[in-house]
Amino acid sequence: MKDLEQVLDSREVAEMVEKNHKDLIRDIKRYIKQMNEAKGIERNIAPNEFFQESVYKDSIGRSLPCYDVTKKGCEFIAHKLTGTKGTVFTARYINRFHEMEDVISDKAAVQQLGNAGLEQIQAAVQAQGKMLESINRKLSGSMVLGI
Repeated sequence: MKDLEQVLDSREVAEMVEKNHKDLIRDIKRYIKQMNEAKGIERNIAPNEFFQESVYKDSIGRSLPCYDVTKKGCEFIAHKLTGTKGTVFTARYINRFHEMEDVISDKAAVQQLGNAGLEQIQAAVQAQGKMLESINRKLSGSMVLGI
């Protein structure tokens, strides 16, 4: 996942659809080519809203191509699949995107609680500081009076 954008690595998608990664890459490249060719007919098609080029390092350190597949891209791939394979992939990618949404939601909730907690701590420190100032003034006043 990059930043807060929800994407799946094409290697994970290939595993979900039970396809070799190189074959899925080939298919995605074909989809992108067809989308680019269709721009003359349909201007609202933006391949990068579906598939974003990326790279990964393999076990021996080589940089190899992959794609970040957006939710739209997963839906696109799901519509290309039929039968049980299509149904299973659709269920898997929906579950993964829901998991990512839960993580994002949890992080936002923790951050919100953290900010509120920090504000409460700051208010408590300020209140204690004022109490200490008041006590110091009283002590200073009582020393002057000789009490």
